[in-house]
Order: sequence, then structure tokens, then C-alpha cells
Amino acid sequence: MLVRTTSMLAIVATFLMGCAASPTQTVSPIPTLPSSIEVVPYGRYRLIELGATDVQSDLMNQVVDITFPTRSTTLTVLDALHVVLEGSGYRLCQGVDESHEFSRLPLPNVHRALGPIRLREALTTLIGGGWHLIVNEQIREVCASARS
Repeated sequence: MLVRTTSMLAIVATFLMGCAASPTQTVSPIPTLPSSIEVVPYGRYRLIELGATDVQSDLMNQVVDITFPTRSTTLTVLDALHVVLEGSGYRLCQGVDESHEFSRLPLPNVHRALGPIRLREALTTLIGGGWHLIVNEQIREVCASARS
């Protein structure tokens, strides 16, 4: 029994020494963040990147998820535009009520559930393919012009 234990220890020792001396064994370094990214500790185990997110920098990329009631028959495209823009930081430009034919159209049933979808795409979907969406980022105003 002693001979058997000794030979087993010799095999294990040889294996461990072979692994320790193996030239192919590499130790990967701890990944580091690029120096241009500023991070701060947040909680015990988490680092967060400082700065605005992409959506905060480009408000038209925010995601909206809107469901309009199906029983309401008086909902128009203009009503839907107001609901989608609510809380987005944007407003409809002056004159959309009177000058755009799409604003008086009833909201199609297929548009009563939009999203999750980006704000720009939701607005383009609601006004339809015959119109071009115009966004004035300086005053956060949304307009539409007829496609030629």
C-alpha cells in the first residue's frame, strides 16, 4: 500500500511540475478600459461610465411603446402625433392642425399599437409615406412636408 501511495504521489508531482514548467501556459492580463472613458464606482462591485447615453444625446432615437384604445372611433392621426410626442421633448410645429391633410384622417387600426419603436420611425409611420418628416433640433419641433 505504501508503494502504491508513493508512486501515485510521484505521478502527481511529475504532472504538477510539468504544468508549472510548460512554456505554452499563458496568463491573460486583467482587461483594462481605454483611458478616454471616465468611470466612477457605483455601488460595491460596479463601475459606470460617465456621460450621456446615446438616447439622451439624440432624442429622436428614444424608444416609444404606445397603444391607443380600439373602441375610440374619433382618434385622428393628429391626436396620435400629440400622444407620441408627449414627454419626448418635442412638439408639433405651428400650423399642422390646419395645413396638413393627414392630421384630420382617422387613425388606422394597424397604427393603434406602435412599438417598441424609435420616435423618428413612429412619427414617420403615423404621417404616412406621402409626407417627409422635418425635425428642427434647435427648437425641438416636428413638422411634415408633402413629398414631391
